[in-house]
Amino acid sequence: HPRLYKYTSTEKFDSLFQAAKTEIASSEAEVLALDLLSIISKINAEVNCGHLYTIPQFELQEEILQKKILPFYFKVIGDDLFILDDVSRNKESLRGAKILSINGRNSTEILQLMKAGIATDGYIESRKNHLIERYANYSYHGFDLYYNLHVDRAEQFMIKYLLPEEEEIRTVELKG
Repeated sequence: HPRLYKYTSTEKFDSLFQAAKTEIASSEAEVLALDLLSIISKINAEVNCGHLYTIPQFELQEEILQKKILPFYFKVIGDDLFILDDVSRNKESLRGAKILSINGRNSTEILQLMKAGIATDGYIESRKNHLIERYANYSYHGFDLYYNLHVDRAEQFMIKYLLPEEEEIRTVELKG
């Protein structure tokens, strides 16, 4: 990359590579391809170049396409997640609901974990939000990919939420 160290110092990259090497070497279980993709995408994001996508290919793309996902399209507003569209078969639509937590993690933490693995030009947060909301290519964009890579690979989701204009916190458990 012609400007690899424009936003991140050599020392920072060295520490990121060493941490990745240590994480992989100290893993008690076999390091999965998805784990490696997550590590690489976080390092890649530190370059702060929006042209650097970590794109899963071949068998890894097939594995990602088999992941369990939430039946929602999301909208990011600030540090909050909202359900833009609910395509679940749940009897109550969650369209417009504000997500308070998924599997015990609040929306701010979820967004921080996902954004750490998304490359953008400089420090542009709006592009990270846009890529989280993007659903045109499921294999390397969108909430589903980033959540699966950087937050949780659960097959069931415990969601705490608020419906629009209500104050009662509700909970629903959904299968991915």
